[in-house]
Amino acid sequence: MVALLKAQGSKQHKATGGRMSPERIDSSWHWQDAWILMCMIIGCGPKGCDLERIVGVADYIDRSYPTVEQLNGALNRLAAGRLITSRRGKFFVTERGHALYEKVKTVRKRGTRRQMHALENMLACPICGVQLKTVRPRFSIDEASLKQAIRDYIEHNNV
Repeated sequence: MVALLKAQGSKQHKATGGRMSPERIDSSWHWQDAWILMCMIIGCGPKGCDLERIVGVADYIDRSYPTVEQLNGALNRLAAGRLITSRRGKFFVTERGHALYEKVKTVRKRGTRRQMHALENMLACPICGVQLKTVRPRFSIDEASLKQAIRDYIEHNNV
């Protein structure tokens, strides 16, 4: 799979052209944000991960695939919170994202779903959470790219 990311005001990473609209994204945390961050923590190593990997880990955690709206919202909120970044068409969890997860692990040592729910609570915590002021669209994943990632995941993993 090649196409994935568009960065606002810059070239797309291995995707077809176009700029994103300047509309803003909801700046409150959603459960999908914790789900996608957990997928990336599990699935992205030092070399990063692509959308197919995120989709695969999402299936492992929740037995479902994220929608385009869930992905775009989560990726942009996580980027605005400086918890993830991207380079050359790959996603990476930042040091800040890993540090947040380490806090969660001290509370919930076992169980991926329990850790995900603790991560959701941690993100939204007004004291120790990550505060979002404005979330501008930085990434955009289209329906075709998501469907292709799901097809590739199913094909490569005999799901």
